[in-house]
Amino acid sequence: MSASKRTVPQVKNPIMMKKLMPFLVIGGAIAIFYILRKSGSAKTLRIYFRDIIFRPKSGFNLPDIYARFNVINGSPTTLTLDSLTGDIFINGVVLSSVSQLQKQDFSPNSETVISIKVATPGAQAVLSLLQLLREKTKGITVSFEGNVRSEGVIIPISKSIKLI
Repeated sequence: MSASKRTVPQVKNPIMMKKLMPFLVIGGAIAIFYILRKSGSAKTLRIYFRDIIFRPKSGFNLPDIYARFNVINGSPTTLTLDSLTGDIFINGVVLSSVSQLQKQDFSPNSETVISIKVATPGAQAVLSLLQLLREKTKGITVSFEGNVRSEGVIIPISKSIKLI
């Protein structure tokens, strides 16, 4: 077997390449700096599960349930929340999942409260309520376990709140 020869492509105009090289290096450095700065800023993003609220509907329908979160952007740049997903538990029993997949921007050095509708099937809500009544629980603890994705950084959230 004979070794095949590899040919290296030749640059047609090496002088032109030498002139472009500084611009290519500077452009690449700026892109890397921007990406690192954004991901570093995303690490300063703080999200806290605040509580759940009930908004009554008309008639005999079950109320809408909303999970509320405090979002604190402590960075000097605008940050984008790409997604927020997780599960809500009441006294350790899954009530429902929460999913916010729409991007949302947060101003620099700001604190915002966001509300996300909890998509709880009626049967699941009734079962959770019945279990609470059966256990004769003296207190109600609401927990959220999930993740937030912002600027390519995944931030875990785990928070429990005593309601009663």
